[in-house]
Amino acid sequence: MKMYKTKQFKDIVISNPEHPLNDIIIAFGGVGFHEVDMFNAMPRRIKNRYKIITVPYYISYPMALEVAETHLNNGNTISPFNQIVLGFSAGGRNVQSNYDPNFKLAGMIDTSIRPIDVNVNYQDNTILLFNYNNWDNTMFYFDFTDSIDEMVQKIRANGGKVYFENIAHYEMPKYFFNNFL
Repeated sequence: MKMYKTKQFKDIVISNPEHPLNDIIIAFGGVGFHEVDMFNAMPRRIKNRYKIITVPYYISYPMALEVAETHLNNGNTISPFNQIVLGFSAGGRNVQSNYDPNFKLAGMIDTSIRPIDVNVNYQDNTILLFNYNNWDNTMFYFDFTDSIDEMVQKIRANGGKVYFENIAHYEMPKYFFNNFL
């Protein structure tokens, strides 16, 4: 049974359940997989429990957080301890660039990366879901595979979780929501 209300602004989907948990999901879509797609990939059990904001990859984390605080938290600050910050594909860059070890969860779903992202000190609140087969190493000015491998080592070294699944790129968000939230 649907127990949440949804509003959509220009590039943002906001969902508020009748009886929410304290945690808020901030989810960034990717290129060709937008805010509505991210929201639709979430099962009803998640929508019925969490306050949710989904945004495109090109909206900054600070702006998404401000919208979440305004529309889902009565203008009050949302502690990182109550933030589940997720990014798919290009949207994963927002998680990497704004990573906080105090996030409830930092989830990167078949994420794009830049070499600087391997320097982030990811902790045990991190989950990376990835499929090498979804990425063409020749599209990047650096060795994408080596960078992902280095990032994986750092995530695992600090207690984070890494999962490699042979799943199509656009199926990854649904898999993540069904298996890790």
